[in-house]
Amino acid sequence: MTGILLEITTRCVHCGDAIAINSAVNKFWCPGCKGLTRFPNELWTMLLDEISNTAGEMSRGEARSTSIDDANTGTVRISFRKTDLHCPECKEPIAFHEGEKLTCDACGTHVFTRKVPASMGKKGFNYFINEDPYQVEEEKDDTYTRHPAEISCTNCGASIEADGSKRLVNCQHCDTDMMLPDGIWYRLNPSEKIRPWYFAWRAQMDKKPDNLEFEDIYDICCDDDKILYCIGENTDGSPALWAMTADCQLKWMNLIPADKRWPDGFAHILNFGTNK
Repeated sequence: MTGILLEITTRCVHCGDAIAINSAVNKFWCPGCKGLTRFPNELWTMLLDEISNTAGEMSRGEARSTSIDDANTGTVRISFRKTDLHCPECKEPIAFHEGEKLTCDACGTHVFTRKVPASMGKKGFNYFINEDPYQVEEEKDDTYTRHPAEISCTNCGASIEADGSKRLVNCQHCDTDMMLPDGIWYRLNPSEKIRPWYFAWRAQMDKKPDNLEFEDIYDICCDDDKILYCIGENTDGSPALWAMTADCQLKWMNLIPADKRWPDGFAHILNFGTNK
């Protein structure tokens, strides 16, 4: 599975300050004025379409940038790179298996993953990787929308006013110290830095077989009927197995649901091809 590494920014519709779009959510709070800027699903769909239509023709490691103008959100600027997935901490390559937790084998860092909502899922994008979890969780809570925020003491229930200057606040009624929950702390201190994150992307194999192109061939073998079996890399970086006739006409092909760094997986495919 190929990663599309993203850096996305827009500007606050209230004060014009930059907002880092570090997750695929619909609401973002400005780090300056704390005002709300909306990022509707329709805008995400436009963004996904723009990237998906471009990614298929990009080579591995290639980077591009674009912008999208929205009447309500303003101008959204996107920089994206077609690449393997890498750990955000140690930068080592990481392998992602759909439906499983993602942990870096090199340093043990747990990388936040989230399945693409049905309202956004299209054109091969099925997982978001390394989103800002604070932005994701904070969007779910509409309770605290002003600055400063009022919260209830966990001990006596009295109202406590939090201005975001410190994480640990004290209840003046019962003298209990309490830590501000993640969602509230983020609302008072929105992310200012751009956090690179990924769309996990699988190319849609909607081309006719005779139009398919491949960037590399890892190994080949031939059976008694002169059918050539090839293991290689599709133009989107996905490992693939395909068969061709003696005059190089493609008979069939299958994407391999494994990472090219898994030699055991390819050994299994090689044995399969040899037995043909």
